[in-house]
Amino acid sequence: LDRLTAAGQRDGLATAVMEHANALVNLASALFVTKRHAQAKVCFERALEVFEVLEDVDKVAKVLINLANMAEIHVSCH
Repeated sequence: LDRLTAAGQRDGLATAVMEHANALVNLASALFVTKRHAQAKVCFERALEVFEVLEDVDKVAKVLINLANMAEIHVSCH
């Protein structure tokens, strides 16, 4: 029973961490739309770190694409 409880707590923590990273991506998108690019970049990078630790390759790829798009827009504006 103790092992099951510990496993449940780990699963709950993993879910909470993933939800936090997803919230960071949503926040980054909102910041980007409101032209707060530096803050958006920080949020994307923090989410990226979580997705890399969790080995969620699909989400890593999506965040990297968002960062690349931001960099491309930054270069074309300057």
